[in-house]
Amino acid sequence: MFCSNCGAELKESDVTCPYCGMLQPSAAESEYMQTLEHLKQDVQNLKAVPTKEYTRELRHQGIFTAKIVLIIFCIFLLLFVTGVSVFYGSSYLEKKELRKENAFAKEYFPKLNELYASGNDEEVYTYINSLYNLDGSTALYRWKHMDYYNYYTLYMDVKFLNDAIADNSYNEYDISTGFYSAMVLTREEFSSYHKNKLTDAELVKLATFIQESDSLLLEHFHLTSDEADQVYQDCLDDGYLSYKKCLDYTASHKNQFS
Repeated sequence: MFCSNCGAELKESDVTCPYCGMLQPSAAESEYMQTLEHLKQDVQNLKAVPTKEYTRELRHQGIFTAKIVLIIFCIFLLLFVTGVSVFYGSSYLEKKELRKENAFAKEYFPKLNELYASGNDEEVYTYINSLYNLDGSTALYRWKHMDYYNYYTLYMDVKFLNDAIADNSYNEYDISTGFYSAMVLTREEFSSYHKNKLTDAELVKLATFIQESDSLLLEHFHLTSDEADQVYQDCLDDGYLSYKKCLDYTASHKNQFS
């Protein structure tokens, strides 16, 4: 190829003549087309790269989300299985305990009823205490006279202290226990639910227990009714009579006891 201006020999790729500087149209057009083709290819490459990256990111996020969903599902499945196991396990244990209670009631309630009919409360009390460590002994709270013997147990603490005073054989434990039980019998209000479960004869006996407890507080702890009311209030803890506070009271007032 030759320059159209000066006639110098040129290369096919020369856009201008290196001798006179004249523009060579065919070479310029070829270079322009090549440049345009490169630009087109670059644009296509620019479009392709983000699409590939975005697709890869979506795939990555999708896998991550699937893992999270799977983990959550496994956790819920584990909680469900655990809950079912606990429910059926508890149900099984409750049924097992109920069978023990029923067997206990079948074996020991007839003897309890026989002793109760004899009218010897102390013998019934002693027999009940001998049963507490046996399997199914929680059935005792289903025995129809158990509410009365809960009161009788408190009374026995009072009676034991009175007997120990008569023999001059009491100790600090006897004093604090007798004091606590006397306070419960004389100052705690018995619910109508429990009282309604007592027979008329049992209610008469309960009145006697309360009277003897009042006498113990007055004669040996030297507390008038009003003073006993105040001491009771001082010994409450969250609305309930505290044995610990009763123990502290009797320990700090042992010189007044006689």
